[in-house]
Amino acid sequence: MDRLEGDRALLSELLGFFRRDYPGQIRAAREALGRAEAEGLERAGHALKGTLANLSATVACRLAARLEEMGRSRNLAHADSTLAELEQELSRVTASLDLLCEGGAH
Repeated sequence: MDRLEGDRALLSELLGFFRRDYPGQIRAAREALGRAEAEGLERAGHALKGTLANLSATVACRLAARLEEMGRSRNLAHADSTLAELEQELSRVTASLDLLCEGGAH
C-alpha cells in the first residue's frame, strides 16, 4: 500500500490485471516445460517477475526470477517443482492482495 500511497482502488485495478494475465503466463511456462523449451520458460518467468515486483510480492518474484534464470541457463532440472511452488505462492499473493483491496490488512 505504501507504493500506491494507500490507493485501494488502484491496487484493485492492478490486481484485476494480474488475475487476467498470470494464468496465461503460468500456462506458457507449463507448455514451455512440456516442450523442454528453455526460452519460453525464461520469457514467462521474466514477465511474471516484473508483474510480481510491481505488486511487492517478494517471495513469488524470487521464484519467478528463479524460473527465468533456469530458462536462461537452460537448466530445467528443477523447473517443474519451482513452478509448482510459484503457483502455490500466487494463491497466497492473490488472497493477501484481496484482503488489502478490502481494507482488511495493512
